[in-house]
Amino acid sequence: MVTVKKVLMKHVWRLQQVGGLLSVMMLSITNTLLIRNYLDYIFVDVLESLGVPSVIDYDYIITGTLALMIFGGALFIGYLYDRTFQMWRAQNEVAVERNPYSKVLLSPKEIVAWQKNSIPMLKSMGNEKEAKFLQSWVDRCLKENPTLQKEVDEVERWVVAA
Repeated sequence: MVTVKKVLMKHVWRLQQVGGLLSVMMLSITNTLLIRNYLDYIFVDVLESLGVPSVIDYDYIITGTLALMIFGGALFIGYLYDRTFQMWRAQNEVAVERNPYSKVLLSPKEIVAWQKNSIPMLKSMGNEKEAKFLQSWVDRCLKENPTLQKEVDEVERWVVAA
């Protein structure tokens, strides 16, 4: 049974995912409305040189063009941030380093991976000492945190289903 907390957190997560795109859109619209009056003359000259008749209201064309340029620029900066500079990697490394439990406690995925892959592989290779060490670590984590066994069982159901 899904708890109310999980349902609420799922909806909060969905709003956060959309929030990034909405904030970029609001940034582009706000900046467009702020700078449009300062750049009108440039766009009017360009539009008239392209043959757009002056009877057309240029405000919509100018506003739309500026908004698309700012939106594209913000997405391009985001692309550079993600792909070129890869600043999120350092952020994740610091988050793991600052987490005091990351080197002691095991996640359910790690436990399942160790139990299904690493421990049997080490035993088959004749590394009983390492296999026993990993198994004792898993047993200690499961003994210290009784809810972890439920999470491990849930992950195992996903692994078997896949």
